[in-house]
Amino acid sequence: MKKYLFILLFLTIIFGCQKRESANVNIREFDNSLNESNSDSKIDISKMEKIVNEAGSMNLDVFFAISVLHKNFISQFLNEVQDLSEEKQKDFFLNKKNEFFKKLKFSEEEYNSFMEKNAGLMNDYINRHPEIAEYLTTIN
Repeated sequence: MKKYLFILLFLTIIFGCQKRESANVNIREFDNSLNESNSDSKIDISKMEKIVNEAGSMNLDVFFAISVLHKNFISQFLNEVQDLSEEKQKDFFLNKKNEFFKKLKFSEEEYNSFMEKNAGLMNDYINRHPEIAEYLTTIN
């Protein structure tokens, strides 16, 4: 279990540090089965999708909605990589991260830039939204 937490933490760091070109595809293309996998969560995945789809620009709500959707997307692959080496797991999740951002209205570059410019505001946001903090720090 700690290994998966480490992997998710590592991917979050990588996710926040890498850049990608913009893609303008609607997030609704994500598999609807992702909503079912989070039925015990306090997070409404459909609401997160709606926030991203309706946003005209990156803001705190959009940033954290993308973070939640990314975790939700990645979590479905944990069992798939369980027996892979650490290096192969890293490569696998990097590919999945790229796949995730190709489906978004916002680019990875926009996401990373927003994170770099708004670190203080992000901390305040998480303090006001403990359900998001809990979701992003737990393993599905």
